[in-house]
Amino acid sequence: MRMSVVQPGARLHYAVPRIFAEAGLLRCLYTDIHAEHRLLRMLDGVLPYGARPKAVRRLLGRRLPPGVAVAQVRDLPVRSLVLAFGERLGLLKNSMDSLSSALLVALESETYGADDVIYTVLVNEDAAAMTRLRNRGARVIHECMLGPDVGLWICDEAKLYPGLEDVAPRTEVDAGRQHDLVKLATADLVLAPSEFTRSAILDLAGASKLVSVVPYGLDLDRFDTRNVRPEPGRIVMIGTVGLRKGSHHFASASRELKRRGVPTSCRVAGPIPNTVRKHSTFQGPTYLGQVPRSQIGHEFQLADIFVLPTLAEGFPLAHLEALAHGVPVITTPNCGSVVRNGVEGFIVPIRDPIAIADRIEEIVTDRNLRNRMSVAARARAGEFTIEKYAERLINAVQLIA
Repeated sequence: MRMSVVQPGARLHYAVPRIFAEAGLLRCLYTDIHAEHRLLRMLDGVLPYGARPKAVRRLLGRRLPPGVAVAQVRDLPVRSLVLAFGERLGLLKNSMDSLSSALLVALESETYGADDVIYTVLVNEDAAAMTRLRNRGARVIHECMLGPDVGLWICDEAKLYPGLEDVAPRTEVDAGRQHDLVKLATADLVLAPSEFTRSAILDLAGASKLVSVVPYGLDLDRFDTRNVRPEPGRIVMIGTVGLRKGSHHFASASRELKRRGVPTSCRVAGPIPNTVRKHSTFQGPTYLGQVPRSQIGHEFQLADIFVLPTLAEGFPLAHLEALAHGVPVITTPNCGSVVRNGVEGFIVPIRDPIAIADRIEEIVTDRNLRNRMSVAARARAGEFTIEKYAERLINAVQLIA
């Protein structure tokens, strides 16, 4: 098998192409831009870290992993930079759509045969290209990071909480699901990061669709857990503030805890729209906004509990990072979580801030319970390392070998 990976961005630190390269399977990585170009390496060498804007830091951090040679990568550095600056200046919109189209043109310019497999993380904008490539003899693996029902969950939540955020109309969501269905039909194999996502795929595509669950993994060496010193009652949520993450339910739980007199400090790290920030439904926690990765690590080191009352996820890495730091997790069945109820944390119903508050109070006031869950959390994280992810991924790919 020869794997061609279509992946804009450096998601999971290029874990997928790295895994395929180490297994001797990688043919080519198609991505937007990486930091191995000579000019970017020179800039990395002369520009002090403290003087770098956030966007430049992220760009210069896109170093290809060991085993993935520059010659195995096709990217669009000039186009990516021009589109990024144009969008930042408000001159362009949807620059990623343009980049994806250009990557697909480059992908289709190659010759393919029965040994070739296209691994794509694009949502559904590549359905026509994948159909043409299959007709030329290649096979297709589609990694579905979020279930195709995510729009439905958000629409339902918007009905319950109107006016909190701009939500796509149901007609647009239904049209998107039809595009998802077309894309799923092009794939010989669909990969889902959790059983929750797999169920959503099968509900749309039908029970006969070949779907394999491959949960992500962490490179535990990247995390400094030596300075973990949890502060009792320090409750952390990480992610973009909004309906899908259940941020409003966490806010309600924080207000309930205050009403009960439970000593807690609820904190949210992640982007927050101004309209959301000002809305009373979200009042309660301290909102930190988008913070650097280094500060996220600090939040985990001090956290007593991690909460993610989400309505729809694939497999959030943040909850796995919490486990790696020994932080008990409170989340919902819709998280795609590896947390076992009562072991590494608690699973609570969606849309239930009282249940969230109850479980937070239980852990905060029972330090022996918190300690047991912390030990179990670290052990559970060890079952989802990058090495185990690689093993699961290679085994799944062999299903169409």
